[in-house]
Order: sequence, then C-alpha cells, then structure tokens
Amino acid sequence: MTLHCFDIEDGLSQTDLLLLQSFAAQASIAIHNAQLHTEVQKNLDEFTHLSKQLQKANTLLAKRTDIHNLLTRLSIQNRGLDVIIKEMNKLMEKKLVYADYLEGKLYPVHGADWVGNLDDLFLLYMNKTEPAYGSLYNNTHTDCYFYPIRSGSIFLGCLIAEGNSPLSELDCLIIKQGAPFLSLEIMKLRSQTEIMYKKIYEAYQQFLKIKNPHQAEVAAKDLGIHHHYYITALIELEGNADLQPLENDALVLLTHLKEKIPVENCLLFSYNNKITLFSSAQNADREAYFTEMIQSSIKWWNDRFKVIARAGISTGHYNPGQAEENHTKAEKALLHLKKQKEKGIVHYRDIGISRLFLHHPPEEINLFLSETFSLLWIDQEKHCELLHTLFTYVQNNRSMTATAKDLHIHANTLYHRIKKIEDILKMDFSHFENYLKVQLAVYLYKTCSGPNI
Repeated sequence: MTLHCFDIEDGLSQTDLLLLQSFAAQASIAIHNAQLHTEVQKNLDEFTHLSKQLQKANTLLAKRTDIHNLLTRLSIQNRGLDVIIKEMNKLMEKKLVYADYLEGKLYPVHGADWVGNLDDLFLLYMNKTEPAYGSLYNNTHTDCYFYPIRSGSIFLGCLIAEGNSPLSELDCLIIKQGAPFLSLEIMKLRSQTEIMYKKIYEAYQQFLKIKNPHQAEVAAKDLGIHHHYYITALIELEGNADLQPLENDALVLLTHLKEKIPVENCLLFSYNNKITLFSSAQNADREAYFTEMIQSSIKWWNDRFKVIARAGISTGHYNPGQAEENHTKAEKALLHLKKQKEKGIVHYRDIGISRLFLHHPPEEINLFLSETFSLLWIDQEKHCELLHTLFTYVQNNRSMTATAKDLHIHANTLYHRIKKIEDILKMDFSHFENYLKVQLAVYLYKTCSGPNI
C-alpha cells in the first residue's frame, strides 16, 4: 500500500500509521480469502469434471456389461448370426451390416448396390487387422467404417458402419464387444460345416472302394448319383503355408461353385484345401456345362486372389464299381498341373503322354535327359546354341524350313548344325528309335524339368 501526503507538513501521526496497518491487515485477509476461494472453486470444478467422467465411464461400463450379457445370452441360445447383427443394430447409433467372407453375402440383407463390391472389399481387408475408414463405389458412393473380423490367422469378414464421421464411444464399444461373439458364431458354423463335409468325404471314399457292381450302384444312389456317366473334378488351393486359411479359402470357392452348379445328381464338398465335385451327366453337353462352370469359377478366383486354384477333371462312362478309376484320373490331371506349376484346369484326356511320367522321380527323368543329350547336357554353357537348335528342330517336327526361319539362320547352316548334333549324340535322326528318344527327351525337359532353353 502506498500513501501520498500533500497538505500535511508534519507528515503522518502514530494514529494514522496504526490505522493504515489495520486497514492493510484487513486487505491482506480479504485477498487471502479470495485466493482460498478461487483454489477451492478450481478443485471443485476439477472434482466435478472427474465426477462426470467417472459417471460417464460407469455408464459405459454398465452398458458394456449389458451388451456383453445380451450377446452372451444370444450366443448360448444359438440364435444365429443374423439375430446377433440385428441386436447390435438396435443398440448402435449408426447402421451396421456384416459382410461374410465365407458365404459372400451381407447380414442383414442389404441393398444390391453393395453386393458387387464385396469381392473387392474382401480382397482389400483379408490381410488387415485394424479398422479403417473407406468408401464403397457402385451406382452410389457410400463412406463407411470397416472393422475386420478374424479368428487368429483366418479372415472371416467385415463389420461395416455407414458414414465417415468418427464413431461414438458407444458405437465403438458395441463393435468391439460384438466382434468376438461374431467370430465365435462364425467358427461354430464353420465347425458344423467341416463336420458335415468330413462325413461326406468319408462316405465318398468308401464308395470309391466298392467294387461289387450292385453294392456300388446302391451306394451311388445313397450319395444322390443316379447315372453312370460320371464327371469328377478335384480342385486344389495352394499358396499359403498355413493350412487353416487355405481351408477357409476352399470354403469360399466352394460357395461360389454352389451358386453355379446344380445340386441334382451332384456331390460337391470341401475337405482340407481340396474341393471334390462328383456328379453324373446324361450326355456330353452336360459334361461341357460342368467343365465351363468349373473353369469360370477358377478363373474368377485366380483373377482376384494370390492363392492359386487349379483343377483336374475326368469324365467317362463307368460301370458300377469302377468310379475309383475316374477319381484317379482326375488326381493325375491335377498332379500334371502341379508339376507344370500352372493354374487353371486340365482334363485327363488332354495331358497326353505325360500321364506315363507323372509318378517318375525327378532324378530318374534328369538321368534320362543326361544320357540322351550326352555332352550337350553335361556342358550346356558351351553347347547352348546346339541344344537350342535341337529343341527348335524337334518342336517344328524336323521341318528344316520352319526351324531355319525360327532360328534366323540359313538352311545350310542349320543342316551343318544338325549333323554336328547327330555326331555328338552318336545318333541318326532318320532312324525311328533314335529320333523318338530325342523327341521324348525334349518333351520331358519342357514338361518335367527346369526352365525352357
């Protein structure tokens, strides 16, 4: 406090000083009280804020408990996936749908505008573990929040909430609480499906072993097969070291096949990473239809996913008790594709003489190549030009004109090269057995050995 005196010559008296001291003490007490009041008010505001946060947290915790109890009850009662999604929708502020990867459809049933995007959606999110915002484009543009549903390494589908604004705490809570129950429900359904397919697989394997014509005919009718013109297709998925995701992918492809192939006179099931189609066809047109459906489905798969799909097919008229022969031929056709490291489909009748070498060890084939090509094989770097000339010559069916044109050399030059090759191999290509041996060696190299020369 500062006091200014202008009119008093003698200055302040002792009484004035005591009065000022008293006033200063009262002012100090007032200021201190004001500071204490401000501090108390601040603490009160903080306590009120914390109390509100605690109340909000308790409310969310109570809702979390209610949601958990509700979903637990629905799961125990086996109410199904559709009911769980509908109950989650009732609790949410935003509309929620579940896109099922295994079945390729939406829960609950949604507008057709989304259906065309599901393949792309699954392809984008099948390797993701964290939720993200994105958009669906078709006839309309829809902003969405995507939450992947997984069970370990297995991708099951996506929860989708419409809108690009951040989800409320309640919506986030509902989705996080619902995701494990959805995963559990889907895995329960998958386990039931796998058990069913395992029983079908075992029944099919027993049917293949039956050789008695009458018993085989009865067993075929038990499987729903009523004709003797059979088609067998074996589809295999390859490209993932983990068998569980492969089994999951096989179920997805199986669902796609079931949409295209009629169930009448048809056995279609999945076991491990393989799909088996066993059906009867009344005529060649029916056979062509089945083949076309399988081919289009495998092309659809290979165009979208990294996991490779390939199929071996066999058809024919078999007497009761001989269905195993058809199955074995389909297995050989599939093995031929695997050895070629190719995807797609192949019919047993189209693999030619390769069927004779499917089960030959690579070491035995390489030994045959080494013995046939002699020095050309032993020192390939030195004789690369001659070896390439020989391959071209054989592939052009010994046509000198076509071979010279492919190699961009004169016919006389080609003649001298062929003569030199015959000398190295100690063969005469005009001799039937000599040329057949070389022709077979070239074929085996192209189909069973390393990269092409």
